[in-house]
Amino acid sequence: MSKTKDISVGMFKASILCIPILLIIIALLIPLYIRLYGVMNLFFAARKIVFGWWFFLPVIFIGIFLHEVVHAMVFGILGDKGFKYVHIGIQWDTITPYAHYDKIIRALYYRIALLAPALILGVLPIAVGFLFQQGILFILGLLFLLFSGGDLLILWLIRMVPNKSYVKDHPTRAGCYVYED
Repeated sequence: MSKTKDISVGMFKASILCIPILLIIIALLIPLYIRLYGVMNLFFAARKIVFGWWFFLPVIFIGIFLHEVVHAMVFGILGDKGFKYVHIGIQWDTITPYAHYDKIIRALYYRIALLAPALILGVLPIAVGFLFQQGILFILGLLFLLFSGGDLLILWLIRMVPNKSYVKDHPTRAGCYVYED
């Protein structure tokens, strides 16, 4: 019989613990973009987003939904039990959207599921924004990368868990149960 270890934090605490991660991301990416393309490029992109809020607000909400769908897709594809045990919803007391896989999964696959939205919705648009000097794409990618702060926190929390170990996503907290021999 394997021993279970809970590596998780409450959602409110996770929000607080994400702050240093988010500040590091901002401190690295924004100065780099400004150094390459100038502060005015970023300013005009931000101004377009602010004055075009009626367009960008739905983009943000759709992106948040897609973030959870990406988690769900990876859980469904890599998890042994498929999509039957994947749940998407909102934890209303903290207004936190979530995708949850209700069965055990290899830690490696769990890490991939955690990282996928940050890469697809965050890093990819940031890279395209950098390559083509598109401030709006850079800002949106940065926002979606920041929205992945909780996922990045969980990756940090489970950094010592071997990839071959089995984990189970915690149903109400940020983190997972680790099954040890």
